[in-house]
Amino acid sequence: MAIKKFSVSEAVEYLKSQGYKIEKSKLYEDKHIIGFSTSKGTAVFEEKALDKYAKKFLSLLSGSDVASPEEKLKWETKIAEQKFKDMEFEAKIKEGRYVLRSEVEQMLAARAAFLKDNLGQGFIHSRAAKIAEILKGNPDLIPELIEFYLKHIEEVFDYYSRPMKFEVPMSAVEEFLKKESEVDSNIET
Repeated sequence: MAIKKFSVSEAVEYLKSQGYKIEKSKLYEDKHIIGFSTSKGTAVFEEKALDKYAKKFLSLLSGSDVASPEEKLKWETKIAEQKFKDMEFEAKIKEGRYVLRSEVEQMLAARAAFLKDNLGQGFIHSRAAKIAEILKGNPDLIPELIEFYLKHIEEVFDYYSRPMKFEVPMSAVEEFLKKESEVDSNIET
């Protein structure tokens, strides 16, 4: 049996057809509690998760069969905890405890562009005068040209291979090691 999946708009329509009060903004706000995956950058919900969420968290349009206040409080607490975790994570990014993947990818792309420019057309155009000077129209000087080019490649690779520096505060390392030891102790028990 195939699992039914819904986009945000489809999920709202599905829940409304089941008789629940729901708006698109509410569903999107609670997506972490419901559980979702992404498809082409859009949140996607499974039918089973939506049903579970609706029964515990939403009221029916008719007003009957409403989740108990204790269950609603439990779900609201989960939502608040998730929001807190998200805010805490964003704060850690700003503190420098985490490095965004996009930033690393940008740095690597810049280094690759430098490499391409200095070994490709950039090299031949910027060094044409030196190449003509080395060869002086004499094919016997090709080994000297090759030596010149290989030296340049070594210089470029030397620059390109310099290690990228990522500063990680000691508190983040200690926190990570503490969590790892907690996970290890949980596995042993």
